[in-house]
Amino acid sequence: METNTSARWEKFFNRYYLGDILALANEYPEKRSLYVDFVNIEKFDPDMAEELLEHPNRVFEVAEGALRNFALPIDKTLSSAHLRVMNLPQKVSIRDLRSVHISKLIAIEGLVRMATEVRPKLLVAAFECNGCHETMYITQADGRFVEPYVCKNEECGRKGPFKIKLTDSEFVDAQKLRVQESPEDLRGGEQPQTLDINTEDDLAGIVSPGDHVVLTGVLRSYQRVTREGKSTFFDIILDSVAIETPDKEFTEIEITAEEEEAIIELSKDPKIYENVVKSIAPSIYGYAEVKEALALQLMSGVPKNLPDGARIRGDVHVLLVGDPGIAKSQLLRYIVKLAPRGIYTSGRSSSAAGLTAAAVRDEFGDGRWTLEAGALVLADQGIAAVDEMDKMRSEDRSAIHEAMEQQSYHPSTEIMFSDGRRVAIGEFVDALIDCNRDQVKEGVDCEILSLDQVRGPGGRTMLALDLDCNTIHPESIDRVSRHKAPDQFIEIIYSNGRSITVTPEHPVYVMKDGEIVTMQANAVKNGMFAPIPNKYPLISSNIALQSPNLHNRTHDIDRRYKQISFPTHLDSEFGRLLGYIVSEGHTYYSEKNGEAEIMISNTDIELINDMDGIIQKTFNTTTYIQNQPHSRRKRATKDMYTVRCASILLYEFMRLNFMGVTVKSDEKRIPDPIFASDDDIKIQFLIGAFRGDGFYDSERFGYTTNSIGLATDYSDLLLSLGIYSYISKSSEYESKKEARTKVGYKVVMSGEGSQRIFYDLIGKHDVRAEKINWFVARSTNKLNDRDSVPVEIAIRIKKLLKDYKLDTGYFNRIIEENNAVHRMVALKYINRVESCLSDIQLYHVDEMGDPREIRKRCKIPIPLIAERMDLSESMVTYIERNPSTKNAPVLLEQIRSMAK
Repeated sequence: METNTSARWEKFFNRYYLGDILALANEYPEKRSLYVDFVNIEKFDPDMAEELLEHPNRVFEVAEGALRNFALPIDKTLSSAHLRVMNLPQKVSIRDLRSVHISKLIAIEGLVRMATEVRPKLLVAAFECNGCHETMYITQADGRFVEPYVCKNEECGRKGPFKIKLTDSEFVDAQKLRVQESPEDLRGGEQPQTLDINTEDDLAGIVSPGDHVVLTGVLRSYQRVTREGKSTFFDIILDSVAIETPDKEFTEIEITAEEEEAIIELSKDPKIYENVVKSIAPSIYGYAEVKEALALQLMSGVPKNLPDGARIRGDVHVLLVGDPGIAKSQLLRYIVKLAPRGIYTSGRSSSAAGLTAAAVRDEFGDGRWTLEAGALVLADQGIAAVDEMDKMRSEDRSAIHEAMEQQSYHPSTEIMFSDGRRVAIGEFVDALIDCNRDQVKEGVDCEILSLDQVRGPGGRTMLALDLDCNTIHPESIDRVSRHKAPDQFIEIIYSNGRSITVTPEHPVYVMKDGEIVTMQANAVKNGMFAPIPNKYPLISSNIALQSPNLHNRTHDIDRRYKQISFPTHLDSEFGRLLGYIVSEGHTYYSEKNGEAEIMISNTDIELINDMDGIIQKTFNTTTYIQNQPHSRRKRATKDMYTVRCASILLYEFMRLNFMGVTVKSDEKRIPDPIFASDDDIKIQFLIGAFRGDGFYDSERFGYTTNSIGLATDYSDLLLSLGIYSYISKSSEYESKKEARTKVGYKVVMSGEGSQRIFYDLIGKHDVRAEKINWFVARSTNKLNDRDSVPVEIAIRIKKLLKDYKLDTGYFNRIIEENNAVHRMVALKYINRVESCLSDIQLYHVDEMGDPREIRKRCKIPIPLIAERMDLSESMVTYIERNPSTKNAPVLLEQIRSMAK
């Protein structure tokens, strides 16, 4: 018998859900879903239930068709109703999802970690042909926007342009969730795994980050696409059918009869309270009162609702305060493992938003706002252990007591987001505060805005330094502030040519005693060392390019608008073309006659042909190559060639997407899409720019430009590839055309490692490759970069060398003149000390009675022994020579201990 027919489902609805369908009809379309218990389907027809689990797509199409066509006693149809199946017999753990579950109906359980905004999703798009005004309907699938290829009107047959008609298109509310395994379901030490969820229509927006949910849906798979093409690996995502939000209680713990008997027996013990306290971290001695407090926190209390409406919570908060090294962290970790739901986080790496919730924009939400649950939300109804709260970053503590109210950057200071986009901090903060005036908090001479829920250019991340492991990683911006300007600012100029302008109290990173620390700007002194990154870990994002408005601007109507098409995204060749334009290109635009032109000049005809070919291929348009003989140019020895493309639309396209390459030469910048692109595109851009702006002289090589902004951009883009450079002023010259003085800058590759990477990625594709490779080879034996360490390191190394009788006097002058020492030189001498120590053999020092012999064999420095025993060095040698002195046994034991 056919189990999944409309008639069969209609019979099922009549038997089990007639009343629910009538109630749904009364409230339709405000309510559009019928919730069905899977158990009832199984009772009605086990084969039909099995078919639903194995082939949900086909079954849901039939079942929802039967629901929408159900014969109602009232004049209404359920044309858009949904069938929501709940209470599946088995739930699949997220970490247990396998290929056998693909295209099957499954149920999972977990915590909502992230949730995007609810936004309209296009299901069926209506397009109108601009020629004959014919309307066509195109179903949108797989998350990709599909346009008509040709007008369906045979008499027209045009291939565009087509205009989307939003009023005739069909939309549905959509939201994306990320669900992770519940903490109480994890075994000790396991990290929770996650699964992305698609929700649509009335399921969108019904849950929030931190909610405990049971999701029923169909598991889908999507093929991964890499730069090399389509991959054989697939990603999975769940298309939700139903969402259940059970009460926020812990899962019932299943206990055996033996365990139940043991629990009852324990309850009869008069010392049960003391035993519970003693069972908290038994490996840690003492702390009975602390353990008692933690036990009470685990058990919690009972919330009370008073007659006047006030509520007294039953939860207990515990603050552990004490000296370092007394097991505070170990107690926290023990409690987290003991609690059914426990989250551990450290103040060193947590922001205020990271503890509660953060609003961000990232690839998970396809650029939409995403609300991500923090540790406190995920630990709801459980234990949230926040370790080292005193180590929280000062900008997060400012949310509580506004401790940084006079620490800020000059508004013109440019900041870079983790995707490479740059903006003046003043513009960024002003836009946020002006758009969210109702959420701004007033501080002392400042305004503070939390970015949890804001309008405007929020949702950005910046690169931040983790001092614990000296790594750089993206960090969400969770608040901004605007301050009253002080009487003066401080400009700090670094030896690599970069600078910052900040308020006197602003903290900056410096090296002190071999450690990276922060220091107020007004305390920084000339000659101090500052740490620099060796690479920017920028986040790549394929930014969609905008096209100019083509309405009523075609070749047929106006000869100024010649045939041209525009790419939707950057590729490697287009990236190289932008490198040519930023270095050798210029634009022309006349408001008077509405004409515009893009021009790129060079004396190398091979480069000109490369530029010309890319323009024609990328924009499907015509170009013109102009030749200016060298005889017509003063002191010229080569002909000048210029690729010209006259197009107002191309000019507008470049202004829309790559403004930085269309301005005057001393105002040029690298466009944001280049910074946000993949490494291949960045490399091709730098190849094109080096062919135009590259230089080499007797000592160095790199890029030249008269734009300080472009120089810093070159330096930043190179650093995103792991290439370190520095900026130097090369010259000043008078521009007769603009009647002003211009400054030239050079971006110089620094250090053998960076020069080698530059050659491998960029230099070997240039006609000067042989010369650049010669520079790299020479740098291997010549320390000509700026990779230095402070003089304090030289002092410590000299002391080691002296202690082990290895000192050659090399560091004397360096220390005397308070100079830095190259890192490779410092490592060379440290290796000498380590080599000396590696020669030490194992001795049975307990069997040796001569302290001097032990000291010499184990190469223990006399100053170190003297420091340990609080004696002078001469006294140590005196006791060694006179074993009958009363301190001789003490010295022997001290040296034996140090030898071991």
